[in-house]
Order: sequence, then C-alpha cells, then structure tokens
Amino acid sequence: MWIRKMADAGFSLHAMRSAFDGSQDIEETLGRLADTLAAEEADIKRQRAAVQRLKAVGSPLGLLSPLVTDRLSHLPTGALRSSDLDALLVTERIFGPLGAAVQASRFIALATHPDLRAEADRLDAADAGLDDSVDPPRPPCR
Repeated sequence: MWIRKMADAGFSLHAMRSAFDGSQDIEETLGRLADTLAAEEADIKRQRAAVQRLKAVGSPLGLLSPLVTDRLSHLPTGALRSSDLDALLVTERIFGPLGAAVQASRFIALATHPDLRAEADRLDAADAGLDDSVDPPRPPCR
C-alpha cells in the first residue's frame, strides 16, 4: 500500500526506493516532486488556455497570437488560405507575434484584392515551373 500511495502522489520508483532505504533526504525528494508537479500544472494551464482560445475564436486562427488574430479578424471566413495560415504560424514561431502581424498585412491585401491574389498565384506558378537544376551560362573570362 505504501508503494501504491507514493505512486499516486507522483513518486518515481527510484524516489520510492531512496525514501525506503534512507539514502536520500525525504524533504529533498518532496521538494523536487513539488517542483515537478508545479511545472506540470503550469503546462496544463497553458494547454487549457490554448484550447479555450481556439474555442473562442472558432477557427484555426485561434492558434495564432491575439495580435495576429485581431489583424485578421475582419476577413471573411475562408479568405485566408491554409498555406497562408501555415506561413503565419511559422513566422510567428520564428519572429514572434509582431513579425507575423507584419506578414499578415500581405495576406490581408491578397484576400481583399482578387486581382492581386491572381497575380501572386501566377507568379508562384511561374516560380515553381523554373528549373533550378540548370546553371546559367557564365560570361567568358578575359
């Protein structure tokens, strides 16, 4: 029953063995356990906040920071492509919310101006069609 109760409290098997054979101070073990539980509690709170934000926003835009979501909130549903959202998520991860908010301006312009979107799509298709394996000719050496 001691082992079961200690496991329910979060003790590792190593900590239980140390507690029973007296090789480790129980206060030190309890302090480390309390620190571990506090860190896990903070992680759970952060995860719950993320879920609540997703529910509140009601779309994958809830994955982005409030700054970026607010910039995009006036766009109609479906105006932002999944590739745009992917780009914003990566940008936010690397450059933070401010960098993604700046990039969001481009996606807002593309979403609200169909001619710009069509031209951007045309340029993206042309870029994808380029053969990157061909070296350009080099000018002759003198």
